[in-house]
Amino acid sequence: MRRPALRRNAAIIGGRARECLYDRTLRSCSGDSPNVIHPFPDTETEAHRRELASPDRLAAVTATGLIDSLPEEAFDRVVRLATKVTGVPVGLFTLVDDRHQAFKAREGLAGENATVTETPLSSSFCQYVVTSDQPLAVSDARTHPLLSQN
Repeated sequence: MRRPALRRNAAIIGGRARECLYDRTLRSCSGDSPNVIHPFPDTETEAHRRELASPDRLAAVTATGLIDSLPEEAFDRVVRLATKVTGVPVGLFTLVDDRHQAFKAREGLAGENATVTETPLSSSFCQYVVTSDQPLAVSDARTHPLLSQN
C-alpha cells in the first residue's frame, strides 16, 4: 500500500520548536507510529495557568523578539502559504505570553478583524495548544465550554 503524501511543517508547541510531518488526515507522523491530534480540554486547569506563566516559556517567547513587533513580509508569506496548502480560510502566526496573544502574521481575516494585531487570552485558542504541548482539535468552537465565548 502506498503511503499518503506528507507535508513537512515547522511548529512551535509549548515554546519548543519541532519538525512535524502531517498527512491529509491531520495526524502527526513520527516514524511508523502516528500521534493523533488531541481534543481541547473542557476546563482551564491550574497546570494550564502554571505553564502559561512559566518563566522559562515567557523568557523563550521574549527572546524571539517577535511578540508585539512590526509585520514582516517573510512571516506573511509563510502564513499565506500555510493557508493555501491546508485549504483553510484563515491563518495566523501567533505568539502567546501570559497576558495576550499577538499575531505576527495573519491571512484571511475580514472587516474590523483584518487589522487586529493582538487579543486578550480570553479570546485565545492558541494558549491551550501552547500549554498542552500537543496538537489539539475542536469540532465546533461555538459549543465548546472553553471556546464558545471567544
